[in-house]
Amino acid sequence: MSDYLVIAVGFGLIYLYSEAINKLVKPAFLRILLSIFLICLYYIAGKYHFRVKTSFDLVVFISNFRETFNAASGDVILNTMKLKDFYETLALVPLLLFAQFKFKVFNLKNQIRPLKGLGLLTSYLALIFALPYPFGEISYSVKSVVESFRPLEAKHTYKVEREISSHFQEVRKPNIILVSMESFNGLYINKKTNSGKEITPVFNSLLKEGLSIDDFYGNSVQTVKGQFATYCSQVPLIRGKASYQLDNTLIKCLPKVFSEIGYQSYFHKCFQDLSFDNTHNFMVDIGFDHVLKTDMSQMTEYEKTHNVWGWGVQDDISYKQFVKNIKNITSKSNKPIFATIHTVSHHMKFGNVPKEQRELFPEQRSKEEAFLNSLNVSDKYLGTLIKELKANGLYDNSLIIITADHSYPNGEHGFYDAQTSYFQEFFKIPFLAIWKGEIAPQVIKEKTFSQVDILPTVLDLMGISEKIETAGVSMLNEQGSTALLVQPYNGVTLAAVEWPYKLVWQKKSDRKLLFNLMMDPREENPISDKPEITAKLWDKMDYIIFSENRFLNLNSTKRKLLSASE
Repeated sequence: MSDYLVIAVGFGLIYLYSEAINKLVKPAFLRILLSIFLICLYYIAGKYHFRVKTSFDLVVFISNFRETFNAASGDVILNTMKLKDFYETLALVPLLLFAQFKFKVFNLKNQIRPLKGLGLLTSYLALIFALPYPFGEISYSVKSVVESFRPLEAKHTYKVEREISSHFQEVRKPNIILVSMESFNGLYINKKTNSGKEITPVFNSLLKEGLSIDDFYGNSVQTVKGQFATYCSQVPLIRGKASYQLDNTLIKCLPKVFSEIGYQSYFHKCFQDLSFDNTHNFMVDIGFDHVLKTDMSQMTEYEKTHNVWGWGVQDDISYKQFVKNIKNITSKSNKPIFATIHTVSHHMKFGNVPKEQRELFPEQRSKEEAFLNSLNVSDKYLGTLIKELKANGLYDNSLIIITADHSYPNGEHGFYDAQTSYFQEFFKIPFLAIWKGEIAPQVIKEKTFSQVDILPTVLDLMGISEKIETAGVSMLNEQGSTALLVQPYNGVTLAAVEWPYKLVWQKKSDRKLLFNLMMDPREENPISDKPEITAKLWDKMDYIIFSENRFLNLNSTKRKLLSASE
């Protein structure tokens, strides 16, 4: 459908729902109030579009409704929009009431005709259901909800178990420490500011000590989705979050796999609210023995005053508690430990770094500068973890993995919000595995891997050969893997990456775009002369849909069995 036709249909839809109100609502004052409400709603939705560079996908609100009223979420909303946007919207109400009182702008001659009103409303909904995403902020949001109830169907079925064949003969059981750094955009590794300052100097310095992957991806754009991919080695859901949607006791994730071979496990969250995104229940269900958060009662008054900002306690303090807890847990048992920490300092919207800690841009005059200051201080805190691990004898004899929960855009294509697009800055994250004396330092280039490949890789490094349910492969695999990427918002976009090719499918336009990332790293020029590559990646992308439907059906089946037994 051409852009002009989309715009024309959009105006037609505005007419349909406006006239439906006029024909269905009899009291004049109620029609006036509804008209004012629609104008204000359209205005604030338009301001959102201006700020975020895309129309409001109502699925963002629905999927994150439980977290919307958290204080930290309120800060995100106020940093996505501006306070003046809400003030301007509220100011419209008295202005429109004055216009009605003075000029009777809403006093159109009107004859109540319920059947015609219902017909107009039915026509509106039918067009929303049948047509592509329309022009018009309200209709776009309605369409996003309608589309969320239309599940995708996989074309193929796939084996859900894969054989992990280790490259090592001897089974080794080191302590395993996995660091999941918040919103770490992997495009800034080994990069400098215009003034020559390294953005991630600590991480850069660690690269020479372990195995790193140059083309590594987070499988989606939110923390809980990244956790599902990392800890469960499965592609994240398109619709909803695994922490709420699934019975995760049915899924064999990292803690359960390690428990079977004699490990204990510990999850540490730096954010203070373990109920956020149902994190505590999710971590318990997937098998963690210990689920803890940073304990503010252990902090000094100075730390509470100066070192709590943004989304919570700054990471260096959390890292110290994390290492202390590892020592306490392991002192009570001879079992090795799988311990993981999810950081919080580098969390959207990135503008809260205390001025005295802004090392790259002390005045931070833009969103880009605030983001880089935040990433830089998060990297600095990583140095605290390394220092603590060394001081407590855990660095030289542990398998240490440093990665991220997801990436985050910093205006590379004009976007500053994770729910908006599909470019590399939305998915590219770091991966580094350090195991002194066991892993030879190297950088693997021109092979693609993602979070789902972490579990098979760890088992391989440990010398364990086993058949497990996984969507991944070992990163020691010479063939590489396929990164399957899920952008659940803005109409849903799926992608499949095998270096150097990236296939993107936008559901709302049913459009496929193939990019050569080596020749076109900014994804500006889709290519059409590689139909065989498009076909191969399109088939592999189908696994995303298969996996989602499989897990949702598994969940539904258990509910039916429980219901039948009651």
